Amino acid sequence: MKRSDNVALSGHVEVRADATFGAVQARDVLTTSDTPGHAMKVTNRANARVQCLAFLCICFLLDSSVPSKSADCPTVPFWFQIGPSPLIINPANDTDGQGPDSGMVRDLVIDPSGSSDRVIYIGTDSGGVWKTQDGGATWVPKTDFLPSLNIGAIALDPGNSSIVYAGSGNASNQFASSGAGIYKSADGGETWVVLGASMFTNCAINRLVLPAPNLLLVASSCGCFRSIDGGQNFGNNPPLFNNGLPTLSGKITDLHVDTAFANIVYAAVWGAGIFTSTDSGANFPSSGNIFTVAKGAPANFGYLSFAQSTKPDRFTIYVNAQLTSGSANAGVFKSGLLGISWSQISVNTSDIEVLAQEVGYAQTVGVDPQDANRLYVGGRALYMVTDGGVSGITAASRIDFSKVHADQHALVFSPPSHVTGPAPTRVYNGTDGGLATTTNSGSSWTLLNGSSACFFGNGSLATGLFRRGGDGNSVAVDPLDPRHAIVSTRDGTYSTTDGGAGGTPSWGQSGNGLPSVNFLMFYDPNGQFVYAAGSDAALYQSSDNGNNFTRILLAPVSDLSMTPIDSNIIWVGLGNGIVGRTANAKAGSNANWTFISIGGRPGTAVTGIAVDPANTSQAVAVFRPSGSSTRVAFRTVDNGASWMDISSNLRGVPLNAVVIDPNTSPHAIIVATDTGVQRSMDFGATWQPLGFALPNVHCTSLAIDPSATPSLLRVGTYGRSVFELAYQQIYVDGNSTLATQDGTLENPFHTLPQGLNVPPSGAVRFVNIQSGDYAVGPITVSQCATLNALNGVVRID
Repeated sequence: MKRSDNVALSGHVEVRADATFGAVQARDVLTTSDTPGHAMKVTNRANARVQCLAFLCICFLLDSSVPSKSADCPTVPFWFQIGPSPLIINPANDTDGQGPDSGMVRDLVIDPSGSSDRVIYIGTDSGGVWKTQDGGATWVPKTDFLPSLNIGAIALDPGNSSIVYAGSGNASNQFASSGAGIYKSADGGETWVVLGASMFTNCAINRLVLPAPNLLLVASSCGCFRSIDGGQNFGNNPPLFNNGLPTLSGKITDLHVDTAFANIVYAAVWGAGIFTSTDSGANFPSSGNIFTVAKGAPANFGYLSFAQSTKPDRFTIYVNAQLTSGSANAGVFKSGLLGISWSQISVNTSDIEVLAQEVGYAQTVGVDPQDANRLYVGGRALYMVTDGGVSGITAASRIDFSKVHADQHALVFSPPSHVTGPAPTRVYNGTDGGLATTTNSGSSWTLLNGSSACFFGNGSLATGLFRRGGDGNSVAVDPLDPRHAIVSTRDGTYSTTDGGAGGTPSWGQSGNGLPSVNFLMFYDPNGQFVYAAGSDAALYQSSDNGNNFTRILLAPVSDLSMTPIDSNIIWVGLGNGIVGRTANAKAGSNANWTFISIGGRPGTAVTGIAVDPANTSQAVAVFRPSGSSTRVAFRTVDNGASWMDISSNLRGVPLNAVVIDPNTSPHAIIVATDTGVQRSMDFGATWQPLGFALPNVHCTSLAIDPSATPSLLRVGTYGRSVFELAYQQIYVDGNSTLATQDGTLENPFHTLPQGLNVPPSGAVRFVNIQSGDYAVGPITVSQCATLNALNGVVRID
């Protein structure tokens, strides 16, 4: 069977899937769903019908006796993840942790049921909520299609651990404003409802706590909110608590229930102190501020995180405070009297990276629940002392170097029900690189970010190899030789000619003439020039593969577009919203530029610009909205002399990138948004989501290769790596004994986590059933999804 064939099935189909994906009974009614409202129902009774709502990915094992024949089946493209997921770290670059890395874990919670830490939920930065049921060996995403995947906090109801709360909006993220409310699940994350959307939209949620069942407290950048009905209502008006007002105003940076008395709650307020409530968060009187100058707190502070001891008593509190004046970035403070007085713990700030917080970005603190003197302090790095800070915190106290990724966000200890021995208690550490755990206070760590079984979602499981250290800005790949790449980092510009295969030694310093930081690297599609947009608001050009650069334009370039038609023609978008164009770029610093102001544009930077690959006089510029300026997409057909607003139904939607596909008629305009990818087939008159199975993630970049048919399209995301749009209708296991092999070398079915137990004969196919009702008989299938099954066969007759 060829990849382009459609498939019709008659007789019966046996459906096999791995036991870890759910449970069904053979010859019974099957309902399976990854998201609310997306279900497949298979009824195996008289007058059987198959009903598919939306599109679901299903693994079919085709019986060799089942004939295949062509049928009408529209090709619906789907997105599959190509990674890096996770990022495999080259041993030569392990000073920032050995890896694998997966991305920021902002918060986590452990189900206290049972006797071990088997069930864990994590809240990730723009990646949503993930769940493991095997202690971190495998993870499954649980919120892919909720309004925002930007998670700041997560908690379980103390009366029922199947009730999960997740707060959207992460203060550590540039997209913190994308908070969309509180997510609540009553079935362990399988289905969700959104609560408090009207109150928490555009708020960052820093902590969720429940002093009692159904009593939810929310620490947010908009205040501390209280609900007595499991999040249905919030307010400060007893006894109903439903007027929508906070019980404590200000930016609440941390929130904890007292380790001994559930009616006592402590709330940290940016720049104000730590306030105490004795009525489960109903009131936080100003007289209850325990972190004041009079008691030994610093005079000027911002973000606060704190932790309270459990044993031998509850009286010790540690505070990790962002200092807003003086030479130090942060200070660590201790009270042995529940905040009656405070003393500052010595921190040797002369040591590099000791508590180098970035305005509350990476700032946490924890105390072992079995040992009040075993203190963990996290900033850029992680430190541990066993004497309560008496000897201070120095470089010798560091426990993460070369073991765990930098930038510490969460410290959570195993619940008491799972603890069997003395201190140190197992602690979990959420960082910019993912999740790690230690049972010996950091002498050794276990990384829970996966190897072959990693954080996986839609589509294939892919990994990437860490090639070069440092926070990256942009990378450009030579269109004539993919082994040659140039990358800009905060440490400078580097290039490789072997794809970085040798780790750090493969990367040589390049970019002579460039500033230290460059936000955009771009290759001429014909391979003649390399361009860099520098932090000094200038555009640079290189004619020797990026070794040496010359400034050719003094302007804050935010995006750049060229086509293979003519290397002389460049369109640029600027940080001030202006669009520029030159028709003689090869002249370098002598090039002539025309700058155009687009009428009606928002007062924001051009986030993306694309010139039509077949007609360089036509281009599209996109923006993010600003205030009442909601027009975000504009098109010109006359070299910028005039512009048409093509925002249409995308008005007010933040747009981050744009490409034009010349292989469609008319040429499709494709944009990346904060929640997916949209496409217009009528020059912007209307827009529709492109493809399916793409999580509701921030899409930050697009790349298109029109030399393929259809064009190869990939989207870079903030939180879920890279996805590719696939039009192939059938993937077949590369180990199949069929005479005709389907699938691709890059993506044979057996590389997918769903493709377990591949049979010695026959063919496993990666397919999906179209939406609709089907009578008994032939069922038309096309491409991609996951069927949940347990130990065996689901039979569709």
